[in-house]
Amino acid sequence: MSDVVSNESRRDFVTATGAVLVCVLMTVSCAGLPDGVIRTPEARFENLPGYPFAANYLQWDKFRIHYVDEGPRDGEPVLMLHGEPSWSYLYRTMIPIIADAGYRVIVPDLIGFGKSDKLLRRDDHSYQLHVDAMTAVVEQLDLRGVTLVAQDWGGPIGLRVAAEHQERFARIVAANTALPGAPPGGSNRSLGGEFIGPAPPYGDSLFQPLVEDLRARGLSTETRELGAAFRD
Repeated sequence: MSDVVSNESRRDFVTATGAVLVCVLMTVSCAGLPDGVIRTPEARFENLPGYPFAANYLQWDKFRIHYVDEGPRDGEPVLMLHGEPSWSYLYRTMIPIIADAGYRVIVPDLIGFGKSDKLLRRDDHSYQLHVDAMTAVVEQLDLRGVTLVAQDWGGPIGLRVAAEHQERFARIVAANTALPGAPPGGSNRSLGGEFIGPAPPYGDSLFQPLVEDLRARGLSTETRELGAAFRD
């Protein structure tokens, strides 16, 4: 038998050992979940100040995705996407204001954040994974006429969803985020910045369809400051 241990075998051993330690030390649940997926128990979220919202879940692929769903079910939907390292708690003061105005407020937790399932292996996170997960939220809830509110990484993720499903979106509020460009033949990167593959074939921008549509309708593609009503 060879005494040489491959880097891949060593990495698999470290990952498996780390998974056990995470489950023990961080009081997270691993039992009955797919390999490489963990879940923070509900008890860890009890008695959070200013966060009285009921938990809602949907299943996509091997993940359970959490989302807040407040306001009338027949109200125009407002989809609010958080960034890194936050979760739906970020919007806790805005949710009641928008719901009381008659809108249905949908606030998911991205995979790896808040009450949504989390991945143990950093390499399993990718930009495309998060785009696909939020697309599943929009499609499973059959949201139409959506106002997208996107902050930080919620922008690159949510704007991709809007660009690829423009028939479901009516308005966009981009806060502290951007439309990052990628040159032809450029690459996608994970939330941690690692190379994960070639960029989608959108030409000079990942969001070119969205930008072109906004300009065709005579709408500005410049960012604007959010109203003072939603400042802390």
